Amino acid sequence: MDLTSQVHTFFVNRIYNSKFLVKALLFALFISLSSAYAQETTSYSLINESNAGLLKRAELLMDTDVITSIELSKALLLQAQSADDTLLSAKLHNLLGKANKKNNNINESLHHFLQSSVYYSKLNDLRNQIKASINYINILLEEKRYDELTTRIETLLPTTLVYGDDFFIAQVLLTKGDSFYEQKKYNDAITQYSSALKYLVNKDEQIQKQLGETYKKLAQSYKRLENREQTAHFYTKALEIYTNLDDLKLMARTLNTLAEAQRYLDNLVLALDYSTRALEIHKEIDDPVGLAKALLGAGIIYRHINLYEKSLKHINEAYLYYKKVNNVLGIAKTSNQMGLLYTRLKQFDQAEIFYQITIDLPKGMVEEKTLASALREMAVINYESGDLVSAMQYAKKAYVTYKNKNLTSYISITARIIANIYRAQGNKNKAIKYYKESLSFARETGSKLYEIKSLTALAGILIGIDTNEAISLLKRSLALSTEIDDKLHMLYAYREIRIAEKQRGRLDESLRYAEEEIALTEIIQYERDESKLALEKAHLHLHKMEVELETLREKEKLHQLELEKKNNEIEISGQARVISELELAKNKYASIALAFLLAACLAIVLLFYWFIEALLPLKNVMKS
Repeated sequence: MDLTSQVHTFFVNRIYNSKFLVKALLFALFISLSSAYAQETTSYSLINESNAGLLKRAELLMDTDVITSIELSKALLLQAQSADDTLLSAKLHNLLGKANKKNNNINESLHHFLQSSVYYSKLNDLRNQIKASINYINILLEEKRYDELTTRIETLLPTTLVYGDDFFIAQVLLTKGDSFYEQKKYNDAITQYSSALKYLVNKDEQIQKQLGETYKKLAQSYKRLENREQTAHFYTKALEIYTNLDDLKLMARTLNTLAEAQRYLDNLVLALDYSTRALEIHKEIDDPVGLAKALLGAGIIYRHINLYEKSLKHINEAYLYYKKVNNVLGIAKTSNQMGLLYTRLKQFDQAEIFYQITIDLPKGMVEEKTLASALREMAVINYESGDLVSAMQYAKKAYVTYKNKNLTSYISITARIIANIYRAQGNKNKAIKYYKESLSFARETGSKLYEIKSLTALAGILIGIDTNEAISLLKRSLALSTEIDDKLHMLYAYREIRIAEKQRGRLDESLRYAEEEIALTEIIQYERDESKLALEKAHLHLHKMEVELETLREKEKLHQLELEKKNNEIEISGQARVISELELAKNKYASIALAFLLAACLAIVLLFYWFIEALLPLKNVMKS
């Protein structure tokens, strides 16, 4: 049998061999299954890698193209939900919450943050669940959805306490406090802020900044409650934190608010000290808005200590800044302050110019309270100058604004101004009506001073109409004035009671109150002298501070000059060192060159010597 036939026979036999056939089939099946599994694994890996990359891309797009970020995230979310990928779904809901918030889709944002919290809850990932929930409640706060916010916080707070992260607990409590603050429930806000303090004990910079912010919120809450001592206390605590953090911007701004708090406490020297420090820091940093506020605050303090020229300078600087940047609110506030300053200086024409600036600002862009203040002060100026018609127009406009805003203390003041105008016009019935309204709103505010002013004004017009009622009101005014130790209003009460008693024919009582009036006048004069002395001390303190600051500036200039001198000396020394090194290098290279030259010369000499030596035998041969 030839070779071809043998090969053919071999393969035919093998093909019909059942064992071989089964083995071949099994081997082929194994190869196919392995290939399919490898393809499936590779495909799954590629999908996962693709989703991670797309998620990262969606996150990056949120800052540059939020619409595309939202669309991409939604597409990915559908895939994740189809694949039942809980973790990816949680992340995408969180991203969609942030993106929709940035795009001002508030309801969508809330939906996604809530869903993110639910998905993280399924994963038992408490940390991210709480973070998503905190984002959710912060949006509710921004949207002023207080009832829903309260319900969510009551659910979230126990979970946060179980997790035990102090910073998260503090954030929830602070959000709750902010909710109360915005609803003007300041005592409730203080309770929440105070509770948050217990969880802000870590020395981490982020925690310390939050601690400083919480102290500031406590100060602001007490400020709204007109608790000046606590306001100053917590601003001082905030200042300590910002000083430890060496945050110059926050230090300067807090010093300014602390100066204001001390001014309300009538600690003018201390207020001036804080204000000066704030201005000095602002000169070192780039914070024009903060500087303008500090200038305005300093100007008000200077006005209180009768340094009108300095007051005018500082407030005018703030006014010019606000005008430059077209900050309408700032223009209105500084214009009003300039008006107050010129009113104090009895320069009413100038005062009117600045109040009119506030009044003429675009409607709707000025705070109604600020605008009403300008209108009210214009009413007073026109009343004092005898233009009762204009005075009434301005006063009524201010009155309507205060009524609409339900600002009871300002309603009381303005109603009293309107009553004064009606009294000057001879309309006693209308005057009595508005004096009574002023008294009613004064009592509503709880301010004893406002009540005293309204009582005395109402009693004054009732003398001769209902003298017994007038005396009753005046005695109430006198009692309140004595209670708060306001001697000036005690004096007004004594004077009006003296007149009323004389009207009733009770001359002995009238004489007794006249004696009280004279004695109190002497005490008030003494206190005025003491007050002048205190002002002089404040002026002296200011002068001392200015001298010290100037000395410090001069020292700083000298220090800078010395530093520059030393730097120049170092530079000269460095240059001398470089020159010296260059000289050394030059000498080194000259020495090397000389050595090479000497070597070359020596080589030439040796070569010449060798050449002579080589010629001598030749010379001898030629001779022979």
